[in-house]
Amino acid sequence: MKLKGYDTKSYWNSITNTGRFVVVLPDKYAQGLEVSENHLIIDTKEDTDAELENKIKEDMQHQLVKVDENGEINDESYRVNVRGAEIEQQKAMVAIVVSLFMYIAFILISAVGTILAVQSLSDSTKYKYRYLTLRRLGINDKSLFKTIRKQLLILFCVPAISAILCSFVMMSSLNNVYQQILGDKHLYLMYFGLNLIIFFLIYSIYWIATYIGFKRNINEAS
Repeated sequence: MKLKGYDTKSYWNSITNTGRFVVVLPDKYAQGLEVSENHLIIDTKEDTDAELENKIKEDMQHQLVKVDENGEINDESYRVNVRGAEIEQQKAMVAIVVSLFMYIAFILISAVGTILAVQSLSDSTKYKYRYLTLRRLGINDKSLFKTIRKQLLILFCVPAISAILCSFVMMSSLNNVYQQILGDKHLYLMYFGLNLIIFFLIYSIYWIATYIGFKRNINEAS
């Protein structure tokens, strides 16, 4: 036998209990083997959804489900999986997890931003004489405030860079674990990019507010 080709599309959650792949053989090589399960796989032209899955189950129920006199199901000899329904469940699960992590991230960003802002404003009051000395030495306000912006930028960027690197490594590891459930191995990059935008937006607000307060403390001292 020779390998004719392979397909990486996910047509089902699990077709066997022992592995994550299925080998398709010609009928002549499978003759005489005991049939364990039968699977019917249909590729539709239109996109599917959970409503189609419910409709198929209702249509097949009277043929393949055994119900006793009390109306309870005794034997259900089929299982229906629709790609659209699975995708909807995956998106709902991802949305819940992302919302939870975004809430935690917002709390941590607020805490870090507040600590850095308070520390910077405290230093501006404590060491304001240094900036007054620079002014007396002839440093104009434009150069002085430019230096302050760079100082605050470095102060805010150091913890941000380390947090971004750690988050990316952690998300990559989680993606490798839950890739079978998510379906798309690059889906986490979209959420990572979205979170970065929100992160920098909130972080920038703290940086701007800190710079304005820093600048005001120096001007009041002079």
